[in-house]
Amino acid sequence: MKQHTILVNCPLKTRHVRQDPPDNNGDDEDDELADYTTPLDNVLAPYHPLAKQAARYSTDTTYQEQPSSFTWSRMIALDGVDITTIDVILLTQYEHLLGLPYLTEYLGYQGKIVATEPTIEFARQRMEELVHYRSVPGAAAPTMTMDGDDLTMDWQSIYTLKDIASCIEKIQPVRYNERMSLFSTLHVMAYSSGYSLGSSNWLIETSMKKIAVLSASSSRTELHPALLDHSLLHSADVILVSGISSKDVDDPLMTIHPPPAYERQVNKVLSHIAGTLGARHNVILPIEITSGLVYDLIWMIHSHLRSLGMELGPESHQIPMYMISPVAEQSLQYANICGEWMTPEYQEQLWRPNVPLPHGELMKSRALTTFTTMAAIPLSKTKDLRSSPCLVFTGDHQVLSHGALDWFIQNWGTDANNLCLFTDANLSQDQLHQYDKVDMTVLHLPLDTRLTIKQVLDLIRLHWRTVTTKHLILPRSPSTSSNENLHGLHNAHTQLYSPGEMISIDLDFEWEHVSISSELARDVKPVNVPWMATTTTTKRMAPIVGDLQVYNNQLVLHRMTSHLDTNLALMSSSTRLHTHQLNSTNIAYLRDRLHKIGIDDITTEQADQCLILTFPSSSSPSLALNRLEVYPNQVVIKAVDEESRVLIGNALIDGQ
Repeated sequence: MKQHTILVNCPLKTRHVRQDPPDNNGDDEDDELADYTTPLDNVLAPYHPLAKQAARYSTDTTYQEQPSSFTWSRMIALDGVDITTIDVILLTQYEHLLGLPYLTEYLGYQGKIVATEPTIEFARQRMEELVHYRSVPGAAAPTMTMDGDDLTMDWQSIYTLKDIASCIEKIQPVRYNERMSLFSTLHVMAYSSGYSLGSSNWLIETSMKKIAVLSASSSRTELHPALLDHSLLHSADVILVSGISSKDVDDPLMTIHPPPAYERQVNKVLSHIAGTLGARHNVILPIEITSGLVYDLIWMIHSHLRSLGMELGPESHQIPMYMISPVAEQSLQYANICGEWMTPEYQEQLWRPNVPLPHGELMKSRALTTFTTMAAIPLSKTKDLRSSPCLVFTGDHQVLSHGALDWFIQNWGTDANNLCLFTDANLSQDQLHQYDKVDMTVLHLPLDTRLTIKQVLDLIRLHWRTVTTKHLILPRSPSTSSNENLHGLHNAHTQLYSPGEMISIDLDFEWEHVSISSELARDVKPVNVPWMATTTTTKRMAPIVGDLQVYNNQLVLHRMTSHLDTNLALMSSSTRLHTHQLNSTNIAYLRDRLHKIGIDDITTEQADQCLILTFPSSSSPSLALNRLEVYPNQVVIKAVDEESRVLIGNALIDGQ
């Protein structure tokens, strides 16, 4: 766009395997990382380095090792994109930032990166959690391969803590509604998306055109993040939609069996948790600790249990709540100092003795206790974890043999009355199959607060007010493929896209921003315009003439430099008229022609070989002079600009 390349988000792609992938001599990438297990593998599994690493998370010496399970990671494939040409990266929320260390530390990206402060901090915490659970001892650093002219990455182990620290330092923080200028001609502004603390949509402005990037957004008003700011849609020329709810994936079954609404899912989650705890059994909630939803889920559970006469707390008659993750405590504490990124109701809590989010009070009363790892839990607490009832939030749940979830599956998984409840909307059925052999009840009740494509289209119909030609770019799905759903979009040019597809749109740039240099600004002198004046007001106009300088997409109007050189006549501003009528004996004729175009102030000077007529420029009378050099057989016009040269030449020629 205007010679700028903008990357929106840099998420992380992962693949989970049970052991080292077999050598298939360069077969397809999917086959390369496929599960492969033999009886011999099961025998040797306890001696694998990864299995030894998993043992560190056990607090019980009778714990049995599982077959090795680990994760390969990489950033998204930027097919057809030269990394060195990316000028700026705009990040919408922490989940979309997790692949950034690969881009900055291994592929050498050195351009600008912009995100809100909470997005940066929660991304750092989530990255550290990934490293803690998924790092492979002795693994080599990520390697790069050339795919044509494009630099890409192989599937590798997760990056390091050093990579995270270096990457985070390169990100420039920004606040909501803070206009940031990039390269003088490109301006960006972050607007609240309502999805999580610091999550944002972006408005990109250049050459009088505005592009709105609508990423993962939520219109839920009862949750803690700042409300969705839809004002970025008002004057946008282009709206690019991404990050919609997983309910709108390209799956025909979704149109036949639409998923339950968010409210019904929340009621189911709370009902299952209360029913299990009320029956004196245990509940596991595998959920990312940095997920914005976890802060709301804590107080929802607390309020629901209290309404049923059950209390959270450390006493024997109460129900303990634990959160186990390397970043649990810092994540919970940081969330409570982000009041300015919350709704007005939560912001008001900043002026009171209470912390904005209720989990702060639960931590003070020890109803909610955090631990970094299972090994950090005291032996007395470990005994409590074996008792019932108990509610536990665990961290990364995507790999069975990593983290606290593994311990609880081993110790609670044999009781069918215990409950393991997944709420991740992006959890696949393949990942759920890891728990098929577990006796405990395993449920997947996804809680997705993101807008569906239907809600996005309703929002656009309500708030898109621009009168210029509009472009709407939507992800391809069953909902967007239906013309019925696209009805009423004010005749916008709608285009659908799939991952990896390239789309071109014509923004029809007609206007450009031009800056005026300080030197030229001092020469601007407004003059009265009588025909525009009224009985009560006067009107003034200030004609501006200058040299337009274009550099790095920046247009600046400078004070005009005279093209007249006493030692050298510039041919670009000179015209030679060969005529027998224009000679030194017909000076009166020349004066007469100049008078007819409004030039009266003419001075005459006799030179050695010619007669020189000098007169000021009509466009800039105080800066430079035009002149005619009258020779015996020709007249040379030396003008300060092209416009004056053409005007004088036409006046003299027309009179012949």
